[in-house]
Amino acid sequence: MNLNKEKKTLIEIIALTIVILGITISSLFLFQKLFPETFEGFTGNAISSVRVVQTVPEPCNFTLYNGWNLASFFCISIYQNTTELFEPISYNSIFMYDASSYIDPWISYNPSLPNWTVQSLPETVSREQAFWISVSSDQNYYFNGSKKPSTTISLVDGWNLVGYPTSTSRNVSQAVLGITGSFVQIKTFNNSAKTYDYYNGTNGTITNTSKYQGYWIEMNSTGSWVVSW
Repeated sequence: MNLNKEKKTLIEIIALTIVILGITISSLFLFQKLFPETFEGFTGNAISSVRVVQTVPEPCNFTLYNGWNLASFFCISIYQNTTELFEPISYNSIFMYDASSYIDPWISYNPSLPNWTVQSLPETVSREQAFWISVSSDQNYYFNGSKKPSTTISLVDGWNLVGYPTSTSRNVSQAVLGITGSFVQIKTFNNSAKTYDYYNGTNGTITNTSKYQGYWIEMNSTGSWVVSW
């Protein structure tokens, strides 16, 4: 009696094994039909190309003057590590302005304040941005960087604080031609003289846009400022 049960169980196991093996073999054949054996089977005869853009070295090299400076860094990327960028500077404080923030557009950091003070700069910054930097003495700033492709800076209705992401100086009317009619006025800060210059689309004391400068742009609508090399 027990012998018959054992034989029956063994037969069932063998039958189940054959079924599983059959399913496995069928799956392998199906897999081969669905997925070609060669790479060409996936891609066909398509030809792909990769565009390699050679980086042209061009460092940032300028002077920060005693007191407040409104500065930008054309030689950095749009994801530049903040600590590395400001490490060469002995600064008192740094301010940024994010016009898209609905809570508080100002961001600041002062290394002299106690640790419990709530303050911080973002981990990365961009060549699209400008920075108010306070220093206690004249300092030469040098940072290894490179030329970048054209940069599109998004502008909101109202005031925007932006950088000038090129080393090419241009007549101000030509530089802002793409946003003519959309801006009310533009202001910048003369870091050595500690005075403001302006341009309202017709008149003003700004004649050319210049590298390392930061610009306040007042817009009457949203827009985009394209700055090319």
